[in-house]
Amino acid sequence: MLSTCGTYTDFSNGIVLSAGCSFGRKVNGLAINLFANKYYVANGVELGIQNQAHKVNGLQVGLFNRCVELNGLQIGLWNINEKRKMTLINW
Repeated sequence: MLSTCGTYTDFSNGIVLSAGCSFGRKVNGLAINLFANKYYVANGVELGIQNQAHKVNGLQVGLFNRCVELNGLQIGLWNINEKRKMTLINW
């Protein structure tokens, strides 16, 4: 999926590219957005300035990363999950 502004999808499988924001219930694959990724479940990689999900199975890379359940890694300036709040790398 490719968008210049942003996307909203219930389910995305594969690659989501956007110059804006991407929202949805579940992403399986790679979500690259200039500003924000906001998904309920993210399986794979989220890459953007701000990444937010309820459950992450994979990797969040951005300035600000937030999730409730993390099974993977967060890399960024400020990372929050159910276990801890850390800078740079959080697991």
